[in-house]
Formats: sequence, C-alpha cells, structure tokens
Amino acid sequence: MKNFFLLMGAVSFFISCNNADKKSVGGGLKAKADSLYQEVLHGHDEGMVGWMKIEDKKKAIQHLQDSVNTLAGKASADLKERLSGAMNDLQTAYNDMDSWMRDMNLDSATDNLEQRIKYLTAEKLKAVNVKDAIDKSLKKADSLLSSLK
Repeated sequence: MKNFFLLMGAVSFFISCNNADKKSVGGGLKAKADSLYQEVLHGHDEGMVGWMKIEDKKKAIQHLQDSVNTLAGKASADLKERLSGAMNDLQTAYNDMDSWMRDMNLDSATDNLEQRIKYLTAEKLKAVNVKDAIDKSLKKADSLLSSLK
C-alpha cells in the first residue's frame, strides 16, 4: 500500500510537471503572438503616416506634369519621364498599402497560436515592405520636387 501511494505521488508529480510545461509553452506562444500583433499594428501606423502624404505629392507632381506637357524638346521629355516614374512609384506604394490593409485579417487563427504566429510574421514582413515602398516613393518625389524649385 505504501508503494502504491509513492507510485501515485510520482505519477501525479510527473503529470503536473508536464502540464506546467504545456502551459508555459502555450503562454510563450501567446506572448509571441501578442508581440507580433503589436509589431504589425506599429508597422501599419508607421505606414499610414507616409500613406497620408502620398496624395499631396501626387497633386504636386500632376501640376508639374500639366505644366511640362506644354513644353517641347528633349529636356522636357526627360523631365516628363522622371515625373511619370515618381507618380507611378507613389501610386504603386499607395495601392500596396491599400491592398494590404484590405486583405489583412488581424483576427486570423486566434484558435491556433502556431498558425497565428506564422500569419502575423508574414504580415509584419508585408508591413515593413509596404512602409519601405512608401518611404522610398516619397523620398524620390521630394527629391524631384526639390530639384525643380
């Protein structure tokens, strides 16, 4: 009988240790998912700062395009090409952010932490890429507009 209680005590100990490990692993996954969620939101917020500036830059470039279209010559052709390139970059960055925001599902896989972590990791990378495209297009537009003042 004494051996039975020792055996039951040992089994209970191992079961409780195993459950504690599962809880800590689950808690670690939840913390990782929560952290990624916050990073995705932060990436979104940073991207939005630039995204909201794109329309003004596009208007400024469009105004210059309208003015340059009245000019003739090789110099105006080069300028038209540079303005068109900057406009295309701005529009692509704008569309990429818009598409990413529309397609993003922050409630994805809430019942499966491993899948959620994979999803949020991919979304974080998309956020970084979209923000970089926005920043690059704005920098190119700013540089072009500054050179024409």
